Amino acid sequence: MKKILWMTIMAVLYAAWGALPLPADEGSEVIQAHPMKVYSNAERRHAGDRNQLLTRDAIAVVRRFYETNPQAGDRIEPYQAEGEKGFQVVFHRTIEGKEQSVAELMVTERVPDGTILHPALGELKGLVMKGLHSEDEFKAMEKQYKRLSAAFYRQVDDGEGGLVDEGERIYRQARDQAHAGEKFEVDKTELAEGKAKAKELKKQMKALKAKGDIAGMMKLAQQSRMAPPKVAGEAMQAAAKDTWDIWVGCLRDLKAAAYWTKLQYPDAVLPAGE
Repeated sequence: MKKILWMTIMAVLYAAWGALPLPADEGSEVIQAHPMKVYSNAERRHAGDRNQLLTRDAIAVVRRFYETNPQAGDRIEPYQAEGEKGFQVVFHRTIEGKEQSVAELMVTERVPDGTILHPALGELKGLVMKGLHSEDEFKAMEKQYKRLSAAFYRQVDDGEGGLVDEGERIYRQARDQAHAGEKFEVDKTELAEGKAKAKELKKQMKALKAKGDIAGMMKLAQQSRMAPPKVAGEAMQAAAKDTWDIWVGCLRDLKAAAYWTKLQYPDAVLPAGE
């Protein structure tokens, strides 16, 4: 009986031990990231975030900086994230015969989809399709600003206590200006009047047809087309509105605010107060 009880206790203890993580060996060493130089020609993406920086320098320039300022054990390796690619600085060290590593810096640029235009360029393309500007004018703008779809932007105050991408804020301001007043809403009164007019027109057409007055029917049809509803008139005015200069200004502002390379540092590598 005692033997069975002892075996039961041992089985319970064994099961419990197997369910718990084993403690690390006393004195075993774990690799730690070391402080490293922070790229100086960069700005915080957001004032309150010291870990993520943006720079207008090309990613190749940032890479050369870290290649010419190496620290023992650091290696530069490829790095890729969703929609971004670049490199990372990884610290390697052999501890107790085993190589350990820890990432210290990720540097990326965006990989643009060549089939997608920035919305501001899309607005210019729309004006070309309306016949208000030429394809050559659009090509000149596209050549100058096509990289904008790969830009990074700072996070700035959205005016409502939150944050917004600065590029998005610039675009929205231009959109609101370019499309101001374009609601194209038909009020209930106008809709009722339109239905009444359509009913009266149908009645008149029926009477003229009964008389065989084809000329009268054609004249009435022409007169009905000469007075489009208010909403149709607004839409026609909007279609003829030339907002080219607004969107060119938007593209200029977007380019001035753009950054091309993002750097991400873990806390462990940043000097205190950096």
